[in-house]
Formats: sequence, structure tokens, C-alpha cells
Amino acid sequence: MRLLIKAVIFDYYGVMCPRIAPILARETAKQFKVSYSKMTPKMDKLLDLMDDRSINFYEYWDKLKKIFKNKNAKLSEHSKIWRDVSLGLNLNPKMIDLVIKLRKLGYKVPVLTNVANKMADYNKIKGRYKIFKPVFLSYKIGLKKPSPKIFLHAVKKLKLKPDECIFIDDKKNYLAGARAVGIKTILFENSTQLKKELKRFGINGV
Repeated sequence: MRLLIKAVIFDYYGVMCPRIAPILARETAKQFKVSYSKMTPKMDKLLDLMDDRSINFYEYWDKLKKIFKNKNAKLSEHSKIWRDVSLGLNLNPKMIDLVIKLRKLGYKVPVLTNVANKMADYNKIKGRYKIFKPVFLSYKIGLKKPSPKIFLHAVKKLKLKPDECIFIDDKKNYLAGARAVGIKTILFENSTQLKKELKRFGINGV
């Protein structure tokens, strides 16, 4: 039987594993001796700039030091924070199982994620992208969610029509970018809810 949906595209942070930005902000706030509430919005903006290579890690570090006026903060300590946080995040076993089942059922299962080069490198070290094919990383493409362009890029590489794809994310504004090009979307809450939503699109057996 012909599959109406041919690809299920997953976000990474917030869907496959916890969001990394809040954890980085918490640990960086400790390093700079400022409150988490002060650190979070500044770090979010800088991480966003890294996601499409607008700035690199060293430029990010210089900006961070200037924002919080801390000349004594050490890059080596901050790099360790990135390493420990990145390597410490584990994929949700239930989500791994779901991805594997979808692939066995014949669906293409890519990941499409906003991610900085340094974070992606640690994910590669742990082999976390291996269950997905293909892998769409914002820093490599030079585009990021919620831009419709990154979704058009993915659909073209998949050689599919937008309405043959579903995109799963935990952020509503990122889903809007996918819908703008005709991709079906699911707002992620948890693995049980996701399975129910997939059934609505005719995806059973997961």
C-alpha cells in the first residue's frame, strides 16, 4: 500500500533529548557569577547566532565576556562546560525506539535541528545522529528554523513533496516555518502523545 506520509522529520533538542540551552545557561551563570535569569536571554541570542554560523565559538566567547564584563573568565573552563553538558545529554530511549520502528516500517526518518558546530561535534562523538538518515544540521546548511528555507532544503534533499512529510518539534514557532511550505506538523509533548498524533496521519505500528 502506498504511504501517504513518506518521511517523519524529528527535531533534536527538546524532542529526542532535553533542551541544552537552559543547562548551558545555568552552568555559565555559575561561571560568571550572575543570575540564571540574567544569563538566559543573552545566551539564547548568542547561541542563535551560532546556529547558522553568523558567529563562531570564539566570537561568541568574546561577546559573552563583554556582556557580563568579566575579564577573568577562562575559555578553558567554559569549553569544559560545553563538553560536559553536551556529552551528558542522553537520548530518550522511548524516542530512539520510535525512530527505529519508523525506519523499519519504511519511512524516511531525518533529524532537522538548530545546532552550533561545537555541540554537533560532541553529538557525533557519541554517535547520536546515527539513527537518523539524512541529518540536517543548521550550522552546516547555513539556515535555521523557523526559516521556511531550511524546510525547503530538507524536502528537496529527501526528494519528496512537502505534504509527504511530517515535522515534529516542541516549539510552535518552528512548526510555523514547516507549515509555511506545506509540511504537516506535530507539536511534541511526550512519546505517548506523539504516537497518538502519528496515528492521526495513518502511521500505525509504533
